[in-house]
Amino acid sequence: MKPPFAHKLEHHPAVLEDQAQQAANAQLRLADKITDFAGLMPFVASPAAPTTTSDG
Repeated sequence: MKPPFAHKLEHHPAVLEDQAQQAANAQLRLADKITDFAGLMPFVASPAAPTTTSDG
């Protein structure tokens, strides 16, 4: 079921033009797919082990 305001949401003509250009350009489509894939990857942070030296 669509929200009651869904029919009122429209993109600006400049946004629609940009989307059409991106859809027409194979290089931009590939870049979008790479970006989408990268956005799905969880952020992995490896904790740095503390490095201390002790002079015995």
